[in-house]
Amino acid sequence: MYSLSFRPKFLRKYRKYQKQASLRKKIDQTLELLSLDPRSPKLRSHNHKVFDSTGMPAFSSSVTNDIRIIWDYDHTVKQGYVLDIIDIGGHSGSSKVYI
Repeated sequence: MYSLSFRPKFLRKYRKYQKQASLRKKIDQTLELLSLDPRSPKLRSHNHKVFDSTGMPAFSSSVTNDIRIIWDYDHTVKQGYVLDIIDIGGHSGSSKVYI
């Protein structure tokens, strides 16, 4: 099982989804799946890294057809398994989260 570490950018955007109960539930389910197995086929993660909005390589997993969670393995942790949850947003358009 993986621990999740949330970046402030993710948390800010996550709070904006509070009023959309069904979407918030899907986000929470995706986060739970990530903590259990980040390579689960249910996440429809890319097999290769994408570049987040800052140009850094990261992984992208689907929440819905358009909403993605951007994450990477936290390599700063010496023991245990931690995923760095970087961002959340759209696959395309003005809210896209990767290049």
